[in-house]
Amino acid sequence: MDMLQALFNGMTGLSAQMHKLNVTGNNIANISTTGYKRQSTAFTELLHQQLEARGVPVLQSGKTGTALGCGTAISAVTRHFTQGNLAYTGRSLDLAIEGKGFFRVERSDGSAVYTRDGGFHVNENGLIVNSCGYILFNEKLPENYSNLFVSESGEVTCLDSGGTLRKLGQIKLAV
Repeated sequence: MDMLQALFNGMTGLSAQMHKLNVTGNNIANISTTGYKRQSTAFTELLHQQLEARGVPVLQSGKTGTALGCGTAISAVTRHFTQGNLAYTGRSLDLAIEGKGFFRVERSDGSAVYTRDGGFHVNENGLIVNSCGYILFNEKLPENYSNLFVSESGEVTCLDSGGTLRKLGQIKLAV
């Protein structure tokens, strides 16, 4: 193996480890981000050459010579969708999904986006939105509403100013 090949092999390993550190750093930076799903890296060996050498005995496998590797690389970055810990916040619009699924929210252009971040709030227009401003559903809350409640099945209700129970809508989940 010549010097350049050895340097190249070392460089590919350092590059792969640097990428792994970037993924690990991203996981640490998002440790308190609601709904964040951690990632992990997997490595693979790059192509290797089979060297034929004179005087090297035939191995039991029938191959002769030695193998010369060409380094390593990242083969995959995998996102893990395991259930995280649920924490009670006391806010009626802090929602969580137990098990599989995503909240279906809409951008201002009407396109659908999917998230596991269940930190919702009521915006200035009376719509229930997430931290990015994406709409949970298009039903506005009545003026002077009270007792906003989300059932386990995802039905959203509240009392209007006259004390009448109003069904606002159904939260849509995508699995």
